Amino acid sequence: MDLATNTADDRIERSWFRSPQGVRLAVELAAIILAKIIVLVLLYFFLFAQPRVQTSPAAMRDHLAGSHRIESRTRTCCDDRS
Repeated sequence: MDLATNTADDRIERSWFRSPQGVRLAVELAAIILAKIIVLVLLYFFLFAQPRVQTSPAAMRDHLAGSHRIESRTRTCCDDRS
């Protein structure tokens, strides 16, 4: 059995991708892809940064007061029951 197993293993060639050169190529490709992803994420956050919503108490008060004023202006004559 041992002799048959050894001869079968000898006939199967080792894949190039499992050789040191193949492993090096895979590591280099993975590093390039990772570097590109990092650059794209940095570009997105620095060049296309989204404006932040003002959340200070004064801004929230003005926002809520403004939406109430708009709502009161859109009432029709039939909504007032006074």
